[in-house]
Amino acid sequence: YLNTLLCHVLSMSMVVFGFPPNRLIAQEINAGGQAIEGQRMGVYKPYASDILESPDFKVAGERGNYDLVEVSVRSLGFDKNTRYDVICARALELGLELCPAEVGPQLRLQYKDQPSGEYLIVAMNAINDSDGNPRVFRVRRDAYGLWLGTSYGRPDREWVPKSRFVF
Repeated sequence: YLNTLLCHVLSMSMVVFGFPPNRLIAQEINAGGQAIEGQRMGVYKPYASDILESPDFKVAGERGNYDLVEVSVRSLGFDKNTRYDVICARALELGLELCPAEVGPQLRLQYKDQPSGEYLIVAMNAINDSDGNPRVFRVRRDAYGLWLGTSYGRPDREWVPKSRFVF
């Protein structure tokens, strides 16, 4: 998500960071203050439910807003498959921040008009699933509906240039 200064000057961030205007998409979500359990959304099992049930998954105590930015691996300057840790490091260099894990399910609940076929990876510190594998949330819409899933969140996991992340 964006740091406080960038929240107020999003249009300038396109110039400062060199993101093409059509590649930088901002979205605001509300989070915190409410449990995720019992919310109606499609959850891929077992891994997304593993993360939601993990003691490492935290919900902020107070309600607040997160200004999110969606970027592709290519828009971060990579034209070939790139490791997750390198993608995150580049985003941090550009002033973006990793999302709290809670952003994944909140984005899924609030991004109801997501285009069919689109999936977004939530850039976050990975949480281990029940098999001990690090996972990050994935928000997807397919022919069957809106889903919260996961992808491997290992630092060495490589992503193709068209992969889209939310920071």
